[in-house]
Amino acid sequence: GAGAHQVQSLLQAPRSQSYPPACVWIARTWRTSRTPRRLHNDVHNDRSMHTKLHDARDARASDGPQLAMGMMVAPFNLAKRWLVRSTMLSGGPVQRGEVVFRFVVGLEALPHGESDLLRGEAANYSDVLLLEQALDGKSVAMPCSCIEKVHGWYTYALRRWPAARWYAKTEDDTYVNLRQLLADLHSLRRLPAVYYGLMNACAMPPLAAARHTPSGYAGCWMGEFESAAPESLRHWPRGQPRKCHGGAPAPFATGPLDVQAAEVARAVFETCSYTRRFMEVGRAENRRAGNCAKRRGTSRATTFASTSCDCTVGHWIGQCRLNLTVADMTWTKGHHYLHRAGGLGWVAPSAASIAVHYLKQHDGPSGPNGSRYGEWLHTHAASSASARPAFPPLLWRFEQPPLAAQQDRGDDLDLSAADAGELRVPPPRLTAMQPEVHAWYIRTCGERSSVALMRAADRALQPSAGPRGSRGAVDYYGGNPVAWPGYGCHPSRFSADPAAAWQAVG
Repeated sequence: GAGAHQVQSLLQAPRSQSYPPACVWIARTWRTSRTPRRLHNDVHNDRSMHTKLHDARDARASDGPQLAMGMMVAPFNLAKRWLVRSTMLSGGPVQRGEVVFRFVVGLEALPHGESDLLRGEAANYSDVLLLEQALDGKSVAMPCSCIEKVHGWYTYALRRWPAARWYAKTEDDTYVNLRQLLADLHSLRRLPAVYYGLMNACAMPPLAAARHTPSGYAGCWMGEFESAAPESLRHWPRGQPRKCHGGAPAPFATGPLDVQAAEVARAVFETCSYTRRFMEVGRAENRRAGNCAKRRGTSRATTFASTSCDCTVGHWIGQCRLNLTVADMTWTKGHHYLHRAGGLGWVAPSAASIAVHYLKQHDGPSGPNGSRYGEWLHTHAASSASARPAFPPLLWRFEQPPLAAQQDRGDDLDLSAADAGELRVPPPRLTAMQPEVHAWYIRTCGERSSVALMRAADRALQPSAGPRGSRGAVDYYGGNPVAWPGYGCHPSRFSADPAAAWQAVG
């Protein structure tokens, strides 16, 4: 099968290709082990939770881990799970029980061969969570699978580790520096209702409106917190409700890393009746429409396929009427991967990187020198160079106005009748906290002068050492300097070292 082929290709790799020894050990164990090393096989559905045994790491964290993190993974991507185990999960936070981690996979709609391989993997390893009633696989539209898995993960994690301080989700094309992340979260521990990530804003139509509009759950993206989102929220009443079918604006963390304080996760996934009803109706529509199949001709307007997974979490927050402390990690700490300076949010990783996304080349040559698993190992080496975050998150207070008694009787806030471009409820308020930190970040990592951009352009055009770049502290010249402002501080773009700059003012 596919899993056996991946094992064989890994074991037969030329010795000159660097690959973490732990992954080779995992592959050999997978091939030679006939008796399952059953440590902790998690199988979960909406009605019950079956837990066989606790592994040693979970036992050490029995009084509550700091962080419970689930990685939404493609079922067939066994090679990437080996990489994650031998790099991202090999450090102290997991070994000490501060972080508990699961690969999250849906079993519904998977071919029998794939589901059998996954059950075998779960029988051998302690870190696979199988969601029996979540859609997954190549034939399923990605938003359908993602939303069902994200909801299943948070619901499971809240029951499995009720004393955890933080609950998070990430994706299998994302590397997360867990040591830096824990340090960033520790700095937020005394703040109420924290929601952490690379923050954006969006609006989706509520359940009642979505079921009666041609575009279904499709909503409006309103920008990034590092650029236009705060202004978008302030000026929400000016015509946007009609375009978004009445959806209320709310913040959301982009897919690579979504972290919620326990009180936020519990409010959204346990106590909010809107989230429960949204999932009940949506799951039924997903299956009525042929399991959200990707094939042409399938009606998708009433399914989760019509929306985005990330925005849906923000929609739940908005409809559940939560007030939040929004912690924006910024483009400096959370960005997409490129082996050189690139443009916009695509840039080479550095010691300031906490979450690096778009690591799409799972098994082939990639990275600065075109080596096997190069992009992932490049990110691991660069990000793990530091255990401390470069600077604090940028904080915002997100406050939703109280509802009138007649509006608060139902779970579904239908704002679709905004004929004059006005909401039935006032827009939420977004207020910057610690404005001196915002001002410092804008000065250090924000807009750059035309002279600085011209100098950066000259340096970017210089030839770099080696076939595709050097291994120096400033990695890999190249890119489009015009597209750099507004996307953080990055050494490959000749910007200031944010850690040194913050220490200088701290």
